[in-house]
Amino acid sequence: MTRAVLLALTVLLFAFVVGCSGGDDPATATPTPDLGAGGSLPRHLSSVTPANLAPVTNTELKGSGICGGFSFSGGDGMGDNPTTLVKLFVQDEDVSADLKWEVTASQPSTGGTACYTPPADYTAGNVLVTLRWKEATGREFIYSWQINVTG
Repeated sequence: MTRAVLLALTVLLFAFVVGCSGGDDPATATPTPDLGAGGSLPRHLSSVTPANLAPVTNTELKGSGICGGFSFSGGDGMGDNPTTLVKLFVQDEDVSADLKWEVTASQPSTGGTACYTPPADYTAGNVLVTLRWKEATGREFIYSWQINVTG
C-alpha cells in the first residue's frame, strides 16, 4: 500500500473514532465546526449571561443566574422536547437537573431560556461554564465561556 492510501485510511479511522465519541462529560463531547469558546454563538444558542469574562458578584448570580437562550427551530431543529437536549456544566459539574426553563408560549415552542442559580458562592476568579445540546438528528453542539466572579 502506498503512503497516501495509508494516510487516507488513518484520517478516515480517526474521523470515525472522533465522530463516535461523546458522553455527558464536556471534555469528551464531539466538538462541532462551530464550537464556541467565548466567541461567536453556535447554531440554536442565541445568548449567554453573564457574558464571557464579564465581572459578576455572587449576589448578582443568585439574582439573575447563569443562562443560555435558545432558538429551537434553527438548523435541523431540536425536536419535540428540546429542553431535555440541553445540559449545563459549571466548573465541570453537571447542574442540568437544576435548570429553570422559560419557553415561548407558541406550540410547538420556538425558543426558550435556561437558567441556573448557584446555591453557594463561588470563589473569586474565573468560573468555566459549558452548555451542550443536540439537534433532533443527534448532532451535538458545545459552547464554553468563563464568568469572572469578583466576590
